[in-house]
Amino acid sequence: MENYTPREVSAIMVKKAVNSMTMKIAFCIKDNTQPAMLDDRFGRCNYFFIADSSGEILEKIKNPYKEDSQGAGIASAKLLDDHGVKSIVAPHLGPKALEICRAVGMELFDQGEVSSLEEIWPLWKEKQLKKVDLQPPKSGLRRG
Repeated sequence: MENYTPREVSAIMVKKAVNSMTMKIAFCIKDNTQPAMLDDRFGRCNYFFIADSSGEILEKIKNPYKEDSQGAGIASAKLLDDHGVKSIVAPHLGPKALEICRAVGMELFDQGEVSSLEEIWPLWKEKQLKKVDLQPPKSGLRRG
């Protein structure tokens, strides 16, 4: 931060502190239109909408990884982590994307059959979405 004035450094630090205290929730969205329709893909969705706990949309991110031939889920999970997301409401995630979420401490919630952001938001607020278990599968010898 050597190219910034002390005032700019203070502003950056305050912004980072506020961002770290804000609960950010990501949703997989098909298009940047209203009403916002949920996508049934995670790593290949068109957009991620990031909201705070009050429901205000903080960011709309066009998914830069949706056309990748492989690793779109992993890259998308890392992208959301870089944006300070703590919870993801999504359809199925692959095992490697789940591993990223587990490693960074994100929570994952199943969007189920809900089709729009408008419909899913009250379910989120009322804690009616199914939380996905991110624990790795148990391995070892099985007795038969």
